[in-house]
Amino acid sequence: MRKTAFLIAVGFLVVVGCQSSNDQGPSTTATNAQPNPTSQPTDSTKTTASGTGYTAVQAIFTQNCVGCHGGQKPKGGIDLTSYATVMKGGEEGPIVKAGDPANSVLIQALHGTNGKKQMPMKRPPLPADQIKTIEGWIQSGAKQS
Repeated sequence: MRKTAFLIAVGFLVVVGCQSSNDQGPSTTATNAQPNPTSQPTDSTKTTASGTGYTAVQAIFTQNCVGCHGGQKPKGGIDLTSYATVMKGGEEGPIVKAGDPANSVLIQALHGTNGKKQMPMKRPPLPADQIKTIEGWIQSGAKQS
């Protein structure tokens, strides 16, 4: 129960922290007429919000994960090369719990929480915006389209 409450709290702080760090609001100086590019949603964020974010998620997996989690012998039996294999999971079962990113093994591994090793291994963690894209996709139901 404590772990679940902790994960929910961490997830809330990540979401609130990401939103507040990106929400710069209107400029107070007249000379700064350019919008702040960090306050604009990315295409992957827009896609995730509409519930059609798997294309963005697959691009993240392809760029960062399939070197180990793809091919003939994917590590842990987790193959991140297609929607079907992502949803199948690995040797220890499913890695995505649709609608519940905090309890999805995939998200726990990306954050290195709940006893999971931080992924990707031997590389820097994924950028927060990429993890947020994956979390948003899971939160919106982990749909293929």
